Amino acid sequence: MSGWASVRECHPSMSDHSAMTQLSGKVQELLRDADAIAKARGHAIVGTEHVLLAMTRQSKDSLARRVLDEAGATDDLRSRIEAVIGPG
Repeated sequence: MSGWASVRECHPSMSDHSAMTQLSGKVQELLRDADAIAKARGHAIVGTEHVLLAMTRQSKDSLARRVLDEAGATDDLRSRIEAVIGPG
């Protein structure tokens, strides 16, 4: 299964390769990280929990991470997600 296969299964509109290439490099990287998190846990589909967990693992200068940090959600969110889906 390619890195995008599970994303395409969840989001049929993303099955067109051109749709994926229109996403910024940062978003593509985030989705690849979410896919890796899902695979590491034996999950066939990338869900919101995988994307949120990937966001908590972004560098502190990324927009996604700054938003979570400013909301005070990063550490709590990471631990809550891992409590549900297991540590990776």
